[in-house]
Amino acid sequence: MRIPFISKLLERDKERQKTGTPKSVHHNPKDIATSLKKYAEANTLVEGEMISDGNGKEVVRFTSGIINVDADNRTIIFDATHPDEVNTQFLPKSNVKFTLSHLGVRTQFNCEYQYSIDSPRYEHLFSFPKGIEHIQLRDAFRIRISTINPVRMTLENNDKGTHSGYVCDLSATGARIQLQKLIQPQPHRGDIYEHCYITLSDGQRIHASCQLMHWQYDPKKDITLLGVQFLQMDAAIERKLNRFLTDLQRKERSKD
Repeated sequence: MRIPFISKLLERDKERQKTGTPKSVHHNPKDIATSLKKYAEANTLVEGEMISDGNGKEVVRFTSGIINVDADNRTIIFDATHPDEVNTQFLPKSNVKFTLSHLGVRTQFNCEYQYSIDSPRYEHLFSFPKGIEHIQLRDAFRIRISTINPVRMTLENNDKGTHSGYVCDLSATGARIQLQKLIQPQPHRGDIYEHCYITLSDGQRIHASCQLMHWQYDPKKDITLLGVQFLQMDAAIERKLNRFLTDLQRKERSKD
């Protein structure tokens, strides 16, 4: 079921996308380094894709994360992959396509593999991409949540425990949550939270599962920010969330 108000806005955004304005490409090494460092600091989950060494047609997909960016030598170090077996499948000079989503922007770039270190755990060194592309995502409205009408979220993971905090912004596909202090045990990009409970400001409760896409600790404010993507959401609950977001959008527009 499509909510009429949101559908009209989505159609309007699709028309804007045709002009090419949501997309930008950067070739300057300094700009590339700035973006990559931002993703490293935020522990952003990165998806990789490469051609295997078998018949030359099989595509190998994996997830990882950026752990270091050397702007002077123009190299990037990626964390160990998931699944684990991909750690030993990289070939010298092979080209890997990386994509990630962070704060409503999808980024993609190609890197050339150099070598790996396997102690105490795998780390993979790549050369800087020749260019990095940013695409503004407009398939879901991200609504900033005010403290006047707070939305609370609780994440449960059998291994990572339970974490509760307040939602900073919310969309039909994910949310960004603020928690007090540096949470322990520290999360890992890609973590799955089997249960995600959202208490909306109107008292309604929503349940889903979600995946951690990025996280960052701010020592000055002593807060942890988690960015999650919803994985499984019942159709009825999704409609409830869409109605809530539509109401918020209308209230924001009425203030203009």
